[in-house]
Amino acid sequence: MVYHCECDDKSFEEGIFNVQQLLKDHEDVDGIFITNDLIAIGAITELNRQNVKLPDTIAIVGFSNWQMSEVVSPSLTTIDHPGYLMGTTAFKQLYKEIKDRKENQPILLEEIILQTDLVKRGFTKNI
Repeated sequence: MVYHCECDDKSFEEGIFNVQQLLKDHEDVDGIFITNDLIAIGAITELNRQNVKLPDTIAIVGFSNWQMSEVVSPSLTTIDHPGYLMGTTAFKQLYKEIKDRKENQPILLEEIILQTDLVKRGFTKNI
């Protein structure tokens, strides 16, 4: 079963609140994918506070590979995405499109795929 929680401000406190609600509403949760590592660390903090056996009872995967994801216990498995490369690639593409538009050249749409990686740590022994 898949459950969905909204995260408006992407904060540590939101991770605490959402995992409290998730556990209250759905006792059968055994894994959580969270949109950023800060929210995930908030969720881990609350699960530790509630003495949930981690990662055996609930596995968590974050997103961003934030440097703090290594220091929580257990360490957070996360998706490493190349944020800096995404920004520089987007800027180069935008600059090229602006230049082409000034020169009355057609704007060619281009799909750019950047590599992401799963960084396996303490939360996902079995992945």
